[in-house]
Parts: sequence; C-alpha cells; structure tokens
Amino acid sequence: MSTTKSAGALPPTEHTPRPYAGPTRDEVLALRREYLTPGLITYYRDPLLVVEGHMQYLWDDAGRRNLDGFAGIVSVSVGHCHPRVVERVREQLGTLQHTTTIYLHPTAVQFAKALADHMPEGSGLSVCDFTNSGSEANEVAVLLAREYTGNAEVIALRNGYHGGTQAAMALTAHSD
Repeated sequence: MSTTKSAGALPPTEHTPRPYAGPTRDEVLALRREYLTPGLITYYRDPLLVVEGHMQYLWDDAGRRNLDGFAGIVSVSVGHCHPRVVERVREQLGTLQHTTTIYLHPTAVQFAKALADHMPEGSGLSVCDFTNSGSEANEVAVLLAREYTGNAEVIALRNGYHGGTQAAMALTAHSD
C-alpha cells in the first residue's frame, strides 16, 4: 500500500457530509436569476453549489469536498462549523439571541475594552465602532476620515474589492 498522496489530493477527514436532497444546481441558478438582484455576482462561470461546510472544507451538491481558501467573510475565519464555535453559538442562543444597542449589555463594552487594551499606549485608539460587515466598516472609515480631515477625496486601489455597497464599489471602480 502506498503512503504517498497524489498531487492535489486533500488529506483525509473524519467528517461525513449529509446526503444532499435539495434543489439542483440548475434550479438554484434559475431561482437566483428570478428572485435575487442581478447586483449579486458570482466569481466563477460555473458557480459551486455549496451545501455543507466543516472546518476548512466545503461540500458541493454532488458530495465533492473542496478546500475553502476564500471564505469571503470574517465570520468563517475560524472554519466552517468549528465545534467550539458551534457550541458557543448554541449556548448564546439559549441565553440571548439578539439585543439592540439602545439597551445595555456587558459583552460589547467588555470586547471594546479588550481591543483598546491591545492598542499602543497613547495612540488614542480607544473607541470602537462595531459594524455588521466589512462593507459597512469601510463606509464608516470613509465617513470618519472625511469628517476628521475635512477632505472629500479618498485614495483607493482601482478594481480593489472593499465591499458590495454602492460607496465602496464607487471608490474602487469595482463592478461586475
């Protein structure tokens, strides 16, 4: 028995994905074209129909395993369905699912303090503005920079991706 791996082979995993019984890839594409805005683009001519994730892997509708080297958003930077993260989410959902910032809750201020404590002393980096996405964070950054400097101009890399909002796309000339 050979112990060498073939080029491009993924290492073994103990996770077995559930059988997929949902709509086909073509059905999902048709539904997407009919019911979602055309502003939502895919990055591939033949987009992947992702149906399950575990750690660094994604499975498609045919049960093929793929290494996710892209993820796309910070919320999966620890991997898909990481057992410790899943357990903490379950625990939190059983305690409090959501609250707005019009009420007090200790977690946000404790996290803000922990972040501020890691900033260089005397840097003035002690106030946090938590956002829902990178796009929103970039919008806030531009607003803050414009307010602070009094300048409306922003320097950005052409065709760089800084979010899917109108302002972020306009700043970087990014389009489909």
